[in-house]
Amino acid sequence: MKTTKLVVGILQMVFAAIILFQSFMVGMANIVATGGAKNAALGTLTALLYVVSGTIYIVTRKDPKIIGDAISLIIMALTWVLDLNFHGDFTDLSFYGWIAIIIGLIFFLWHVVVLTQDNDHITINNKKNTKVDPKIYEKTNSENNVKSNTSNNSKKEINIYKYLAIGSGIIIIVFLGFFVFSKIKFTKPTSSNQTSSNQTSSLVKNNTVTELKTVTLNAGIYKVGRDIAPGRYKITIVKGSGNISSDNESNDEEINAIIGKDYDDDQVTSYTVDLVKKEKIELDDIEETKFTPITNRQYKTSLSAGSWEVGKDIKPGRYTIVATKGSGNISSDGSNDDDDINEILGTTVDKDDDQITKFTATLTKGEILNTDLQGIELIAK
Repeated sequence: MKTTKLVVGILQMVFAAIILFQSFMVGMANIVATGGAKNAALGTLTALLYVVSGTIYIVTRKDPKIIGDAISLIIMALTWVLDLNFHGDFTDLSFYGWIAIIIGLIFFLWHVVVLTQDNDHITINNKKNTKVDPKIYEKTNSENNVKSNTSNNSKKEINIYKYLAIGSGIIIIVFLGFFVFSKIKFTKPTSSNQTSSNQTSSLVKNNTVTELKTVTLNAGIYKVGRDIAPGRYKITIVKGSGNISSDNESNDEEINAIIGKDYDDDQVTSYTVDLVKKEKIELDDIEETKFTPITNRQYKTSLSAGSWEVGKDIKPGRYTIVATKGSGNISSDGSNDDDDINEILGTTVDKDDDQITKFTATLTKGEILNTDLQGIELIAK
């Protein structure tokens, strides 16, 4: 075990260096594409956890106590949970997560087995080395009781390790069950929030578009599921400008925006929205329009034109919503009609149009915030 721990500890250092390099590359790509590097930060944390665990294995390789392996198992389990649930576009992290939990489990259970065998071996040797001596029968009852208690304590020690191994197995099974359940629950074929490293994923089959990928369309009328896969997209203009609208019966996230390559008071430069199956999209007077899949949703406070869901894109809470660029309508559709938002917002006050520069509202989970402005800022109260 000593040599194995040393080798594995060194390998974990090598893995950490590889993960750091990959994190740097992913971070640079994300910064260029989206202006953020969340996945790279998780990669850096994974590398750090690998280094800490590897160091523990190297330092404690000669220690007969199980505490070092127990700490490393906890670290590796944390790495596994984080990497499998929050890897985003950095899908290699899921591989490193599985490697981590396998390493942690193997050494922990191995140590438990070794300790159990050592205790059994000591008990057997003690029995073999016991000699019959007439003086033994002269020992008092109290001494016999002490001997009996010592034997029982030894057995209890062995049982503790066995129970510890069983308990650890149960914990891992629960973690695994939770992970599998969460994946089944949140990756149904009709979901618009599926992700993949190359921005493609299977959504629907049987005579429909089956991949969520970047699509460029010219002026015309298109149907989601036939011409473009259902999913969440950031819509931008490659060439020209014009109106984009949609008609669907599934939700209230219908599009009606003037969009162009360059921003001015009459148009925005992008629109982010969920497209649902059978929704009709009309591109009017636009030469080329690009639909780029959104594969990693996270909380934001700076929002552009589009539809944003509280609980997925916005953290639930109370906010002052301020116009930072442009003007237009901002509305919401929540569970309580009395709390729905419907305001005309801009960077300046216009009493003739009832336009204001900011307002305060409470956003609840599941509520959809629709904005026609080029930019708004949510300031938590």
